[in-house]
Amino acid sequence: MRFYAVMLALFLFVTTVFAQSDDFIEKTHPIDIAVNQLMEADESTHGQIQALAKGYELWDAELNKAYQELMKAYGTNDKLKATLKEAQLAWINYRDASFKHFEAVCESKEGSMYRVFLASDRMEFVRSRTHELRVMYGSFTETN
Repeated sequence: MRFYAVMLALFLFVTTVFAQSDDFIEKTHPIDIAVNQLMEADESTHGQIQALAKGYELWDAELNKAYQELMKAYGTNDKLKATLKEAQLAWINYRDASFKHFEAVCESKEGSMYRVFLASDRMEFVRSRTHELRVMYGSFTETN
């Protein structure tokens, strides 16, 4: 029962974060479209995990791109660059610890569906951070 409460809380958190942007709610981003197509092409557990792993890889590349664009937008402001780098390194530590926890939760359960949940949680976690960086970029560039 506790697992379902945790999963519900995680779902509500992710939903709230994505509710801040219409294109993220609708999942019309090209990465989401590609992942959905891959998932539809192979509905097996293995196919779902592979599709979500590809989504993670694509979102991670998009996250790195968003980070670099924000760093570039900060120009010669070394304080902004340093604090962004510090925040990103802290987020990476948080991500790694969260992934370790996600894995432990899934390992404690029986059934292959939990491997799909794990792959989905990992992708959504990185997708969410990418969105946060894009929002920061938009807020910064709109005011400059």
